[in-house]
Amino acid sequence: MTRQVGTTDAFTGNENTGATVTATATCSTGRLVSGGGDVNGNNVKHYAAITSSYPSSATTWTVIATIVAGTNANGNPPSLIAYALCGA
Repeated sequence: MTRQVGTTDAFTGNENTGATVTATATCSTGRLVSGGGDVNGNNVKHYAAITSSYPSSATTWTVIATIVAGTNANGNPPSLIAYALCGA
């Protein structure tokens, strides 16, 4: 089993509650996929949580994060990164 680091997507810094970002991680063809994600940089202005994490194909894991709280003031946006565990 190997770990694949996927894409990173960041909020722009001035989103309202309910805004989303999406990140994906992909295994090579013929490998089974499982995975998850991580939100980094939560703060008083913007607090995001993973609201969906699922296999979007046989080889790709998709993670969605949503702004769930904060002051919505500009700056200090959190980001999301996806990970996949690729098995034989």
